[in-house]
Amino acid sequence: MAYDVPLPEGMKSDVGGWAESAAVIARKIHLLVRREGLRGTLRLARHKYRYVAEFTPARRRARRELSEFDRAHGVSTSAILDPSELGIAGPSAAFCFGHQPSPPERFAEIIGGLPIRFEDFVFVDVGSGLGRALLLAAEFPFQRVVGIELSAELDDVARTNIARYASPRQRCRQIESIVGDAVTFAWPPTPLVVYLYNPFDAPVLSRVVQSLEASLAARPRDALVVYYYAKFREVLASRATLTLLQADDELVIYRSIPVHEDEDRRAA
Repeated sequence: MAYDVPLPEGMKSDVGGWAESAAVIARKIHLLVRREGLRGTLRLARHKYRYVAEFTPARRRARRELSEFDRAHGVSTSAILDPSELGIAGPSAAFCFGHQPSPPERFAEIIGGLPIRFEDFVFVDVGSGLGRALLLAAEFPFQRVVGIELSAELDDVARTNIARYASPRQRCRQIESIVGDAVTFAWPPTPLVVYLYNPFDAPVLSRVVQSLEASLAARPRDALVVYYYAKFREVLASRATLTLLQADDELVIYRSIPVHEDEDRRAA
């Protein structure tokens, strides 16, 4: 099944022939240098190498994996977009990064390894873009899958992708994409898995975490924060309400457990 969901005018999917790969990478490096400076860019390149390894065998395999997902499910989620292509505005817009879809195999490994009963949790993708992570999350038996996206243009495509998505592995049918600012998002009053694929800079990330903490304080419940490509992991590390479960070069997972549940687990 070929993917033919149209992207908004001005947006280009980098999946296909990849004839413009060099131009895409050059533009990303230019934006990174402008934002981080030369020293910061070199530091990120050394530790993360995400923007400078597009032509390695691993990256070529990853690109094939992205395009194969879209072809298999009749959707369009693989576009790699710069911030200028997102059509966003508002207080948080200046701190948003571009769109890059979650790699299916890595996502499945991360989410599949969470120590939870999925049926009890709502999955929330903060900065859900074209909806790739929402569709991947639907392969787990979450109570519900929700995305919050600042770009109305990306959200519109995500809704089309959700409507078209078909997979024999789908185990959650309640999938929703919401257009709005993650800072003012009303968190579902259920146990949560909060997924962040490096959607924005530290100031906005800090405000989103504060909003989540306020929600958890008002209605205590279990919550896991899965932060992939964790560039600003210090924001989570500084929160006393969060306990580190897992960390590596690209990923951190934190958990906030209500006091009474934590006491029950220790007693058991």
